[in-house]
Amino acid sequence: AFADFISRSVSYVMVDEYQDTNRVQFKILKELSQLCENIMVVGDDAQSIYAFRGADIKNILEFESCFKGAKTFSLTYNYRSTDEILAIANEVLK
Repeated sequence: AFADFISRSVSYVMVDEYQDTNRVQFKILKELSQLCENIMVVGDDAQSIYAFRGADIKNILEFESCFKGAKTFSLTYNYRSTDEILAIANEVLK
């Protein structure tokens, strides 16, 4: 099948802005990663803004339970914003 061919030809899968993926994209990634078992996603659940386009926040919130052996690494230092901007943003998120 085509899915098997694609899955065998892929060694690594990397997705940026994973918080904005939809369930169809999740299923495609799940299939692609079945054989290679090398998937990495980057995302921030606090930045999920595309629900109106079908993005499903559960994709990122449930990543570790859906992809066994997955690990989460949190980036805690922001190189793009000042402390003042970050403080305001964190207040808005609360």
